[in-house]
Amino acid sequence: MIRLRQEVGDGGGQCRAVPSGPEDVPPTPGWTADLEKVLEPSKLFLIVLPIAVATSFYWDHNIHVKMRYYASIAEKRGILVGVRPLDARTAAVRRLRWRVDERKGRVIRVRMENSAGQLRASSGGVSEWIVEYSADGSVEQVGTRAHNGKILRESHFSAWLDNGRTAIVDLRLFGAGLALENPGRTSGSPCTRSVATQRRYEYDSAGWPVVVIYADVFGSPGETSHGVFGWQQRFNESGQVIEARPLDQSGRPMIGRDGIAATRSRYDWAGQLAEKTTLGVADEPIIDGRTRYAARKFAYDRFGREVESSTFGADGQLVLA
Repeated sequence: MIRLRQEVGDGGGQCRAVPSGPEDVPPTPGWTADLEKVLEPSKLFLIVLPIAVATSFYWDHNIHVKMRYYASIAEKRGILVGVRPLDARTAAVRRLRWRVDERKGRVIRVRMENSAGQLRASSGGVSEWIVEYSADGSVEQVGTRAHNGKILRESHFSAWLDNGRTAIVDLRLFGAGLALENPGRTSGSPCTRSVATQRRYEYDSAGWPVVVIYADVFGSPGETSHGVFGWQQRFNESGQVIEARPLDQSGRPMIGRDGIAATRSRYDWAGQLAEKTTLGVADEPIIDGRTRYAARKFAYDRFGREVESSTFGADGQLVLA
């Protein structure tokens, strides 16, 4: 850079071009210098890293949907939870698997799938469960759908009592779901009046529903299509029902059809049903008139496929079903 500089000598003042030196460069403003220091690679990394970590943490805990696979499921405080986790290799070859989707640590969807990820239907025709939560984090609604996406039932958790130990649930049934709950009714409109349209769940300290009471739309005892007014249940450590006893209108254990007082179940290491037995008043095996056997045992291969099923009479001898 060339500047004109005036020099005064004996001959008077004159101007001449001289190269400019460092002393002629205007000083850098203070904020620019500070910015240059901040943008140094090492310091920039220290700024960007915490922001990236915080963003990743927020996305993982509040936005990202985590999918996990299980061999079985159980119901806990109104929602389905996984039993016996499956690794990716095992899930890819299972005949049936349960996919549980979670966001913010809460279950939002459960799917019953085959090894290819296609929906499969449970014994009640349900393939998918959708869970919605209220602002306080409690379960507000659970909807069930068939494999074709049609809504079968909506369970509205209208009230939580006893510090979350009791839930009042109102049911709305649609189409096929209405027919399943109320044989003989085929209307496709929501069910507004049926034998049992309300349920009262009483949970133990672990969250398992140890008592289920059925009621009609007016809150009076309601009878299900199975001829019972509720169930008293016991669970294993995984939350699977190991014993269920029918209840009468007063909420007391009753003797059901064919003298059946209870049903007892046993599960294998993968959480699959291994044995189911119907019991009489003295907890002795008793033949179920509908199935014509007292106990049934199951065996599965490593892919979760049923490979053997045996039926037994009250005396423990093999019988034809």
